[in-house]
Amino acid sequence: MAKWAFELSEEINSVVFLRSVTRISHGSGAITFGDINHLDRQARFDRSFSPNPVVQKHADLKEKQKKAKAIFEGSSFNWYSGPQSPKMIMVCSGTGWPYTMDALELLDLQDMVGVIKLGTTWPMPIEFIMKHIQPDAPLLVIEEVDPFIEVHLKEALYNTRDGSKLPSVYGKNSGHVNAVGELNPDNVVDSITKVLGIERQSRDHAYSLKINGYAAEMTFPRPPIWCAGCPHRASLWALKYALRLEGAEGFATGDIGCYALDRYYGGWQLTRTQSCMGGGSGLASGFGKLEQFGFSQKVIANCGDSTFFHAAIPALINAVHHKANSTFMILDNSTTGMTGFQPHPGTQFDAMGDTTFPIQIEQVCRSLGCTVEVADPFDLEDMRDKLWDLIHQEGTKVIIMRRKCALLAMREEGPQYRVWVDQERCIGEDCGCDRYCTRIFKCPGLIWDKAVGKAKVDEAVCAGCGFCVNICPQGAISREKI
Repeated sequence: MAKWAFELSEEINSVVFLRSVTRISHGSGAITFGDINHLDRQARFDRSFSPNPVVQKHADLKEKQKKAKAIFEGSSFNWYSGPQSPKMIMVCSGTGWPYTMDALELLDLQDMVGVIKLGTTWPMPIEFIMKHIQPDAPLLVIEEVDPFIEVHLKEALYNTRDGSKLPSVYGKNSGHVNAVGELNPDNVVDSITKVLGIERQSRDHAYSLKINGYAAEMTFPRPPIWCAGCPHRASLWALKYALRLEGAEGFATGDIGCYALDRYYGGWQLTRTQSCMGGGSGLASGFGKLEQFGFSQKVIANCGDSTFFHAAIPALINAVHHKANSTFMILDNSTTGMTGFQPHPGTQFDAMGDTTFPIQIEQVCRSLGCTVEVADPFDLEDMRDKLWDLIHQEGTKVIIMRRKCALLAMREEGPQYRVWVDQERCIGEDCGCDRYCTRIFKCPGLIWDKAVGKAKVDEAVCAGCGFCVNICPQGAISREKI
C-alpha cells in the first residue's frame, strides 16, 4: 500500500494519506523491499503557477477525487469473500479485516457471512460495494475509531437508491459496535451476535477460573514504566518533592513523550494533563494567568527536547508575551526517545545523519527573556534547589533537565557505576511505607527478594546510573565508579 500510495500520488498529482491506527503502529512483520524508483528531476518553482484562483483549485481538487474514485473502483486492495447469498455482509478496513476473519472463524460462520474488505476508503468505491450487497443481507461495518465508513456508506446507499429495498447498516452509530476504545476479535464476535441474534458459545466457567488462576501465579503485570537509568525518573522525582514541600496542591501539565509515563504506574501522577505535542506548555501558559481569579497552585509544564523544537516554542512565546507566571521544565535527553531516536534541531545530526549545528535550548529561551537554569537530573540536590527557586519567582521561567537518554548512554558509554544493596542496612518492608525503593521509587533495576525480605539490584537490568543512592532513607544502596 505504501508503494502504491506514492504511485497514485504521482498519477493524480495529489496528496495521498496512508491511514494507520495504534494496533498497526505497534505491529511488526517481515518486509521484502522492492526496487526504489529513482526519478531524474531538477528542483524548480513554476512561476506560471498562479496563487490566486482558489475556486478553480477547489474545482481541480474535485476532479482529482473523481479520478481517484475511478481508480479505487478497480483497486486490488478491495475484495469480497464469502458465499454468493450471505445472511449478512461485513464491511471492514485496516485491522478490522483480520479481526472480522478471526471472529467469523470463532463462530464458524464463514459459509453464512460475506466480507467486503476495503483498502481504499476515500473516495469510497461505492460501485464496487453495490456489486456485492443484497437488500435482505444487513451490513455490519467494522472500523477503528470513528464511524467514517458507516456514515458514508449510508449516504451512498441513500443517494443510489432506485426505489428498491436497501439493506440495514449497523456499526458504531447504531450501537452494535463499541464506539470507545480499540477493537479486537472478541468485540467483533459480540457485534455479529447482536445483529444475527445468535448466542456465543462461551468458554466453560470453571475452565476460565483455572486459566485466570494460572495467569496470576505464573505472570505479573508489566505496565508502562521508565527504563532503568532514565533521567526523566530523576527529574520527576525532584519535581515531586519540590511540589510536596510547596504544599499548595501543585501539579504538572504534559503532552506525549517518554515523560508522559509519569501518569502511569511507574510515575507519581504529578502530570494531570496529556494531549498533543506542546499541549502541556500551552496549558501552563494559560494557568499562569489565573491568579486574578484566585488561582494559587504551582503549575509546571513538562516538555521533551524534541517536543520543544516541534511544538512548544510558540506556547513559550505566548507565556512571555502575556507575562504568565509559568514554569517550564524541559527534559533534554538528547534525542526523540519514544518514537525511534530521530534527530531534532537540538542534536548534532540532521535528518539525513549529516553533522550540523545544534540549536541550544537555553539560548532560545533566554533570547525570549525567560529566566533559565540548567541542571543535571542525577545531581539531586542542585536540581531540587534550582527548581524550588524557579517556581517561587515571578514571570516565565525555564529549567532544562539535561542528561542523555539511558538507552543512548548505555550504547555509547556503558554503565558508570556498579550498584548494590547492603543487606545489613536494608530494613525491607519496614522502610518508607513498605519497601521505599521498589514500591515507591520503582526503578526496574531495583527488585524485591521475597526469600530474604530485602531489596536487591537486578544486574541484568540495572543501567549503572547510580541515582538510587540518593533515595534510600537507610543509606543501604551503594555505588562504585567503574
